[in-house]
Amino acid sequence: MLGVAMNPASYTSYRYTLLMTILISSLFFLSNPASALPSDKEQPINVSADKARKNGNQGLTIYEGNVVITQGSIRITGDEVAIYDEAGTVSKMIAKGSKNQPAKFKQRPQPEGTDMIANGETIEYDINSETLLLLESARLEQDGRITDSNKITYDMKSTVVNAGDSDGRVIMVIPPSK
Repeated sequence: MLGVAMNPASYTSYRYTLLMTILISSLFFLSNPASALPSDKEQPINVSADKARKNGNQGLTIYEGNVVITQGSIRITGDEVAIYDEAGTVSKMIAKGSKNQPAKFKQRPQPEGTDMIANGETIEYDINSETLLLLESARLEQDGRITDSNKITYDMKSTVVNAGDSDGRVIMVIPPSK
């Protein structure tokens, strides 16, 4: 200890105190809830809208007017959102907006990562296959990368993006390496 003479009993006590401090600090940081968030799929779905219509026979609920849906880090907004329910489990959501006010999908895939933001006049979110289909004025942004097209398909598990159709071009922005 910086050239200070210690008797053996004091040195042992010092080492024990230091070891316990490190151990307790480590347990605190390892148990930080932000680093162990449950997946979005395990969270409840919360819906807010001006109106709702449910057809139990078809397993379809349509929400209209300033629709906001959240589930964990996922946030979906649109003028209208249809939620498909198969055997008591939500299987798909289709959000509709307009050219001036597109539907939006936002998710933080990793607790320490950046948000993935998707826009389009129509957004189809297939929960089972974890895919997004963005149609008309579609845009996908993540980590500074931007993809614009009339049609974008994004596989959220494999992070594969397919963009383009016969009606327009694909525009991509790739940021410089850091």
